[in-house]
Amino acid sequence: MKKQLLFLLTFCLSAIGYSQVFTDNFITYTVYSVANNTVRVHSYDAAGGANVIIPATIDYNSVTYTVVAINQMAFMNKGLTSVSLPSTLTNIGLFAFATNQLSNIVIPNTVSSIGTAAFQDNQLTSANIPTSLTIIEDQVFRNNLLTSAVIPNGVTSIGQASFFGNQLTSVSIPSSVTNISSYAFNTNQLTSVTIPENVTFIGNFAFNANPLANVSSLATTPPTITTSGDIFDTFAIDRSTIYLHIPPGTTGAYVTDAGALWTGFASTTEDALSTSNFELENEIKIITTENGLNIVSNNGLQLENYTIYNLSGQEVVKGIETVIETTSFSRGIYIVNLNFDKGSVVKKVLIK
Repeated sequence: MKKQLLFLLTFCLSAIGYSQVFTDNFITYTVYSVANNTVRVHSYDAAGGANVIIPATIDYNSVTYTVVAINQMAFMNKGLTSVSLPSTLTNIGLFAFATNQLSNIVIPNTVSSIGTAAFQDNQLTSANIPTSLTIIEDQVFRNNLLTSAVIPNGVTSIGQASFFGNQLTSVSIPSSVTNISSYAFNTNQLTSVTIPENVTFIGNFAFNANPLANVSSLATTPPTITTSGDIFDTFAIDRSTIYLHIPPGTTGAYVTDAGALWTGFASTTEDALSTSNFELENEIKIITTENGLNIVSNNGLQLENYTIYNLSGQEVVKGIETVIETTSFSRGIYIVNLNFDKGSVVKKVLIK
């Protein structure tokens, strides 16, 4: 009987500890772990103002607690214009800071989990993504004003509508990413995007509603995409103004084989380098038009000459001009050897 009473007393004290709630400086906390002296931010009273500093530690009843988490909706729709997060945080709950007027946020790299829509509907122009994240959840930064996004290596999945409705002009996606969900980058200002080599799936709408001009995919096995020619399409309602760049030897899998999904682009170029000067590759593009090829180079590179071959290795044409007429070419894939003042590049192009 004494053992049972002792057990019940211990259980009750533990329960009291875990459910303990207190408020300090308009922030309400709940005890998360009695053993570790940790708390979660439960809620916020907007009477505390639009600028919030969440402390790393908080004292209550002669105990110093460490703040490790922010509950779901804790600061939602509180009129916040700024918030400072402590380096002790590991978790931010869903909708935690949604529907405020935050213009920037610094998220500590200790944070390993950010819930759905945590920063949705703010005015963020800058936000870092913690290096400890492996998943970017749905709608985390939806409807903000971000102009660039650098996704850290280690992230494997980019959630649905996670960057929807921003003003992104650039995005860096690491090789660790395997999945890009629907709407992920929809409704932004991206003119080019590079899909890393380990991506296997890109959802519908993912890059639609952007002014895309170039899409580069580094995967030798084409990622599964939606090819529909409407608003559901992964890239655009009309892909005919977008130039596709893919690895050497993959035109069949991407474009011409039965069931290929990466179709309808303005042109398809297999990017391959014939020299160790790898930096040239990103400086040179071949743009296919209805009547020709335009050779575009950056950083003052000078084209010395070019030679175009068919797939049988026969020379088709050579010259020195940067605009090459192709009206007499038969439909098919051609190899273009480009010699510049700083090196040589070999590319494959599809002429329709």
